[in-house]
Amino acid sequence: MRIALVDRHPIFRTGIRVLLQNHLSDLTIRETSCLNSLGNETQSSQFDIIIIGLSEEQPDIDPGELVNHMLENPGARFILYDSLSQHELAFSLFRIGVRGYLTKKTCPSDLLKCIESVARGETYFCDGSRQHSVSDL
Repeated sequence: MRIALVDRHPIFRTGIRVLLQNHLSDLTIRETSCLNSLGNETQSSQFDIIIIGLSEEQPDIDPGELVNHMLENPGARFILYDSLSQHELAFSLFRIGVRGYLTKKTCPSDLLKCIESVARGETYFCDGSRQHSVSDL
């Protein structure tokens, strides 16, 4: 599985990378601090899953920019990992094609469940208190 980690915080990316390397086999991980630099990465490889971290300093994502990256990576499934629980944002992201949304308050096992679900073609939403069906949004 080829996964891209997009988060402005290097320590966060390192923690996620170590978690994934300890639990998933046959894994290639690329790290970057922003979506714009991800475009440079995709010139040489495509990803199965792209995990984008949102932070309190940067709580929003430009939907147009996200759609462009989805078009550039048609085989990739996108997961957003948010520092806040933003149900409206999650709903709008699912409508444009994001497959997974969870908060950074969730357990590491929730991220692994999210990746497994999204890899199977399912959607996944967890706000830290419980997992929701996308129809609950």
